[in-house]
Amino acid sequence: MGFVAFADLHGEDMRQVLVTDVRVQQARADFVTRFLREIRVMLDDVGEAQGRHIPCAYLVPLGNSPSNLPPEIAESGLTTCLFNALDVKSWISEGLVDYLILHLHVFKQHDGREFQGRIREFTELSRATSTRVMVDIYPRRMPPRQYRKVAASYYEAGADGLAFWDSYGRYYRASEWAFVKRLGHRKDLARWERKGRDYYRVFPLERLDGFVMGREFSRPSDG
Repeated sequence: MGFVAFADLHGEDMRQVLVTDVRVQQARADFVTRFLREIRVMLDDVGEAQGRHIPCAYLVPLGNSPSNLPPEIAESGLTTCLFNALDVKSWISEGLVDYLILHLHVFKQHDGREFQGRIREFTELSRATSTRVMVDIYPRRMPPRQYRKVAASYYEAGADGLAFWDSYGRYYRASEWAFVKRLGHRKDLARWERKGRDYYRVFPLERLDGFVMGREFSRPSDG
């Protein structure tokens, strides 16, 4: 169906056009957008019967860091989304998404500032609309001080809220989880610079009743 639609619109065989061609990306994304329109109609019908608005949330991947996408695609979050058949601009302008979750894959120590430009692409689009932009905080394991820095940077870039992919894998360190639940208090982050350092103390258990309790013989508590 996509090949036919592309041929009708552009008079070319889509299979002979590079996938980096924005026309190909838009043709693929149009089918996803059409599906989301149908979902919105369905939710509105059910919501009207229940006397409420039923919101929808969609997560969009913004690639890895460093990105494995072509440079001309990876240079912005919006082009990355369109490459993945996700026309976020249309979603926001048509009111098809209530909560847009930006999934940033980051596997290094960072404070969030280097991703502010990419986040602003979406927060500026959503301004004065019904869409709220939430940003995933990565990596999964960080000390409280680092969570605070990243959260503050994302809020500064216009994020309406935060998200935590694989939240079931973040609770092993009590100190981190105790601080994560506070990150919604954006106005307090500036004065919480040292908060979290005293949430727990670690006493390494070397032996128990004569048994060696090192990492080689027992699963660590991970803090």
